[in-house]
Amino acid sequence: LSKCPISEPPENLEEALSVYKQNLRKIVSLCRSRQQKVLMLTQPTLYGKYMPEELRKVLWAHINEKAAYTEETLAFLVDAYNEAMVQVCRDEEVDCIDLASLLPKNNRTFYDDCHFNVSGCERVADILHDYFLTVLSPQLSPCQAGMERKGIKNEGT
Repeated sequence: LSKCPISEPPENLEEALSVYKQNLRKIVSLCRSRQQKVLMLTQPTLYGKYMPEELRKVLWAHINEKAAYTEETLAFLVDAYNEAMVQVCRDEEVDCIDLASLLPKNNRTFYDDCHFNVSGCERVADILHDYFLTVLSPQLSPCQAGMERKGIKNEGT
């Protein structure tokens, strides 16, 4: 794709991740000062080490660039930021849905590098529905919450 692929992460990655974590903590602090609940979601992408050609064709982030990160390096970078978010959420006791680990890296989820197609949006909606229904109605199991999302009536509840 790129004439000059970059396969190493930027030298200042640790510094950038530190600033990112600080910013996430500021968001949490500000929300708490306003008595607002916080839910964070990791960013899923198509990037990976061994991407099939059918998926590489839909990537747009580095088309016609003189130099760009490889898909493997982009996956490493996104994973680093996602891990930073999960760590901050754990430290701050904030809910985090790890969408990156829940969604498959395929063309039934994404239409390009990181944007969901209709099916991907439906998957995210199901995940969020189940989360919010469980949080708002703790007496319901995730299974019952999922049944309600799909309009299935359960006589036992």
